[in-house]
Amino acid sequence: MAIDTAQGQLRWTWKLKGVGDGLVAQADGTTWFVDEPMNPPGEPQLVSISRNGALRLIPPSRGGRPLATYDDRLMLWSGELVSTVDGSIVDEIGTAGGGYSYTIDPMTPLFGDGVLYLVGNNWGLDVATPVYPGASIRRFDPLTGNMDWTVRLDVLGTPSPPYGTETSQPLLLADQSVLVARGDSAARWPWQLLEISPEGAAAWACDLPAGSQYGYATVIANERLFTVSLFNGFVASQSIEAFDVPGLELASQGWVVLGGTPEGGGRPR
Repeated sequence: MAIDTAQGQLRWTWKLKGVGDGLVAQADGTTWFVDEPMNPPGEPQLVSISRNGALRLIPPSRGGRPLATYDDRLMLWSGELVSTVDGSIVDEIGTAGGGYSYTIDPMTPLFGDGVLYLVGNNWGLDVATPVYPGASIRRFDPLTGNMDWTVRLDVLGTPSPPYGTETSQPLLLADQSVLVARGDSAARWPWQLLEISPEGAAAWACDLPAGSQYGYATVIANERLFTVSLFNGFVASQSIEAFDVPGLELASQGWVVLGGTPEGGGRPR
């Protein structure tokens, strides 16, 4: 359903055939989601609804819930990069560049000005290191789906053992670089905060306080980074920590955090 945020009035309702998943919105209010029929059971359908609640598209797709959208591109969990204009499949990110096969779901997409990043744990196969399951960052051309480069995060900053490497939720910065913390879920080596340039290099790196995990939500406001952390891996010891990051700010447009906007609105900024 669509609700007017100013008055709280119900604008329209769309009846699902079954279970809905992966609701994201474009800047103009167009929404995308997956509808999986339940009675009778059927294949999940990708559906696009206009701002006024009218059906726009039910494009052909192999399935996969929407993850992010920006300009005229939609990223699906299945790795498909879809045109939001006509619903056609532009490319499949999972095989872009040749030789890479991995699941998209654990990786956070970030859409910016002519860039698409995937950041996070790669639980698939990498041709360079066939059994490597650690964290990486990959940059793609959102128009074609071609991969520009891929970098393992354990080799940036102070190198760390690759196995078990995890990341915080990444942030897209104003200069189209990426800010992310990476470390070990068992706190066996220090977590580090990294800024990764659009060319795939570490612009800088710094150690974060020992004993905590930073593989959770992050956001920047007023040149300060806020992050949710666990002390020694215990949920009962969860806390919010703040760090000064002078000169850094989120990109003013794009899918800049996991939820799109800093508020997690499921739409681009």
